[in-house]
Amino acid sequence: METIYQVSLIASMVVGIGLVVYSIFIYSRADGGKGTSGYFETANTLKFMESSIDEIDKTMDELHETSKHIFEEMENKYKELLLLYSLIEEKKKELADLHSIKPTDYKPGETLKTASPEADELPAIALSSPNIRKVRQLQQEGLSLEDTAKRLGIGKGEVKLMLDLGKIK
Repeated sequence: METIYQVSLIASMVVGIGLVVYSIFIYSRADGGKGTSGYFETANTLKFMESSIDEIDKTMDELHETSKHIFEEMENKYKELLLLYSLIEEKKKELADLHSIKPTDYKPGETLKTASPEADELPAIALSSPNIRKVRQLQQEGLSLEDTAKRLGIGKGEVKLMLDLGKIK
């Protein structure tokens, strides 16, 4: 992400330098190539250049803030993605465990135990995600699966997965 910031900083500097060169070019064309026309025209040009530099500084500050916000959002999404990957891996292990159980080993109404002790700790970690809490809250308020997905800007499958995570005991 730092490279994106550095590229945007360099691009902003190039744009600023270009504006200065362009303003000098326009000034020399307006002067007719006769040299300086006087103190007032030079002062006006300097004011124009200062205001251009101020605008560029403001734009650079905005770019910096925007890039920080985007980086934070990407970091949060990355953490959620890692959580979902770990949940998928746990589900794969559970399925493998279920396939290894013989029909005579299971009695109806009996709770199946997983082979890994980490599986019991997983829901507590998963339920700490802000999106999962939001999904559960919206469902408790009576919103449908589709409405919840639309409100949070995520897919219906992701909402369903988050709700299913809440059912794991």
